[in-house]
Amino acid sequence: MFALKAIVTWTHPRSGKMHTGVIVRVYQPNGSERYVVQVWRPFARLPRHYRPNPTWLKKLR
Repeated sequence: MFALKAIVTWTHPRSGKMHTGVIVRVYQPNGSERYVVQVWRPFARLPRHYRPNPTWLKKLR
């Protein structure tokens, strides 16, 4: 559904926090496609890696 290096955004339904990041890995556990998204946070030395629910994701570009 989403390509590698696509820029995606999502809002976590419970916390309401919005994240924007780049897909760095696509993998298929038991037939469903999942993504690892790298998110740069302000003032952080290293990026965070998230594995959001694919139904939350929206493509930016």
